[in-house]
Amino acid sequence: MYKQSNMIDLAAKALSGSKNLSRAQSSLIKKYITEYGAVNPNLVSNRGFFKNLLLGSEHAPQITKARYLKGGVIGKGGLILGELAPSDEYIDSAIKFKDYLIDPAKSGKKFTSSDAKTLISGTPGNLLNVGFNVGLPIMEAREAYKGESEEYGDRVGEGTGAALGSGLGFLLANNYGLPLGMASSYVGKRIGSSIGKLFDSKKKERDPLENPNLAATRALL
Repeated sequence: MYKQSNMIDLAAKALSGSKNLSRAQSSLIKKYITEYGAVNPNLVSNRGFFKNLLLGSEHAPQITKARYLKGGVIGKGGLILGELAPSDEYIDSAIKFKDYLIDPAKSGKKFTSSDAKTLISGTPGNLLNVGFNVGLPIMEAREAYKGESEEYGDRVGEGTGAALGSGLGFLLANNYGLPLGMASSYVGKRIGSSIGKLFDSKKKERDPLENPNLAATRALL
């Protein structure tokens, strides 16, 4: 019973992060990521644009560790949501704007012109980030599920899992540079494909005229 409870605690920690952090772990989180999981804006990379593109951030291992400690895989500020998180300033301005819409008389003084500028300037980039990292894999998964994807073939479950795994793999390795991100995307695709096979690996029936081998086999039978 104790072992089962211990396994559940470990699984919960892996998914949503640890609640009991040491002082050193809390300091690591505070140094490398913000409250919502975005990379700390105080971290200035000494690499140029192209080196960042190819090699990623020199702080990538610490950022990954900090996110895992804070939110695990799917928790707030964790490996996935942290990579999608806007800046804390943007989120704070969005919260103020939401409160303003609910009760302008009460919250009007809190939502300032500076908050409005933050939302206006930050929204396009944040939408692009979420659209690329979430929207694109979902669109590909939808096409794969319908058997309309050239890349993932006509295996419904396998193709859907492969598309989602590919997107997730790239997202998790985003701070490590483009080559490693592509490699991680490939690994995620393979893992997603394997998981997809467990749900549905049936192929759609093809027209015999499009598959001469199948037509010949049927003729022999």
